[in-house]
Amino acid sequence: FFFDVILFPMMHEIMSNSGGSDPVLLLPTMDEGTTTLRQICGYKQVGLCALFGALLVSLGSTSWMAPSHLQSSIAHLPKTATLPKLMSPAVKYRSRMTAHDSVPDHAAHVVARLPPIGSPSASRELHLKTLYSVLHLDVLALFGSLVAIVVFATQWWHRRPSHSHFATRTLGSCAMMATSGTVEPCSLPLSTGITMKYLSCEPTKPSTLPLVLFVHGSLHGAWCWAKHWMPYLANHGIGSVAINLRGTSGAPPPPGYNDGKKLVPLEDHLQDLSAALIHFANQGRPVVLVGHSFGALMAMKLMERPEIRALCSSTGGATMPALAGLSLLCSVPPVGNGPMVGRMLKETPVLAFKVTWGLAAKRVKFNVDLCREVFFNKEMPAATVEEYMRHFCEDGDYSLNLSEVNANLPVLTADASGQASWVGDQGLSPASVLVLGSEKDIIVDTPGLQETGRFCGTQPVILKRAAHDVMLDSEAWQDGAEKLQHWVESLS
Repeated sequence: FFFDVILFPMMHEIMSNSGGSDPVLLLPTMDEGTTTLRQICGYKQVGLCALFGALLVSLGSTSWMAPSHLQSSIAHLPKTATLPKLMSPAVKYRSRMTAHDSVPDHAAHVVARLPPIGSPSASRELHLKTLYSVLHLDVLALFGSLVAIVVFATQWWHRRPSHSHFATRTLGSCAMMATSGTVEPCSLPLSTGITMKYLSCEPTKPSTLPLVLFVHGSLHGAWCWAKHWMPYLANHGIGSVAINLRGTSGAPPPPGYNDGKKLVPLEDHLQDLSAALIHFANQGRPVVLVGHSFGALMAMKLMERPEIRALCSSTGGATMPALAGLSLLCSVPPVGNGPMVGRMLKETPVLAFKVTWGLAAKRVKFNVDLCREVFFNKEMPAATVEEYMRHFCEDGDYSLNLSEVNANLPVLTADASGQASWVGDQGLSPASVLVLGSEKDIIVDTPGLQETGRFCGTQPVILKRAAHDVMLDSEAWQDGAEKLQHWVESLS
């Protein structure tokens, strides 16, 4: 994920004016072959990871703040013709490093080759002799190994508590949160073969307003809606249900699922969502589908299915169809994460690495400060963050198959104008689609929200204070809840 989604987009952005090809890290082997950056991922060698990290540090953090700065630094590197002055052959290198005779021959030849800068003939190579004179390969490997030990120890430490007691306590506490309605745990056997646990919260008085169906994002579960939003909506006469996606503690896959891989195919998610939505839409009142983050992306994919689009024209209430609206909260854009990651790398590269480390490596499950920075507002107490992190450990064992997602992005089914095929006469009207996000969201930026808005034919509503988890923000959760409430009321 790091090399495909972070490093290569960054290098392509940096080298966009040079006409160069993919950057290649040359690691001469016993047969004088070479290894590309993409192949390094398959090696899973901690020492190489540490080596590459040391290379980035050796370049200087200020050099990565903007492409022009990096290009300026590279412009002062010596040309290829001067290589012998910087790096002698392996034998001579070892003869000078008498204190480190154990350094392998190929270590002296490690070279990071960057694409041409300026004229095509001005190809330059950045050599690591200076790096090796201070930090040798064995030291880097040792450092990387120590980091791995700390990481594994941290994971073990946080996984010690039993999850069964925590799950019971979670459902019990949800039932005490509502003041008007009560959040209750329920179960729904699906036609797809799994039993999906979900939470339900109804107002104390009968209501003709649509039922809100919440779909969570990665690492989350139905619990994330029960803290604030479900009781809030019940207090305003709006009933809601929050489902658990397959792979979470509320919808565990059967034994031997997907050959033991901790990945849930996109189609499995869509089939489960389709079955759940059709079930609630057939209960006699219209439904509004609300998705958050990756849950919102899956909601867009769900709208492409014929059986779901059919709900937009059937009668689910007195004046509304069975599927009355769609709300996308802090949604992954229909074009995917690629353009958004590129923007983040160019503008805030350090933050980009933090987000990647937190989400792709799931470090938000174990690091309080990182979890707070990625998902929540900075004022959230550590005890509250730790409570949510325990939920992430419960619901974060399985991941969405990102390769399938990238091959089936919603934008690939857009009409000639670039708009969703399910907006307009063939599905929902633009007025029945709400795109909502926040300026302080460090995962989904404002241009990403605008991309989603254009795709849906509507203007996004952008909050000022909330973080990515708009429904859990300790200070601004009500900002998003009010917007959703007024929009649901407007549909009727």
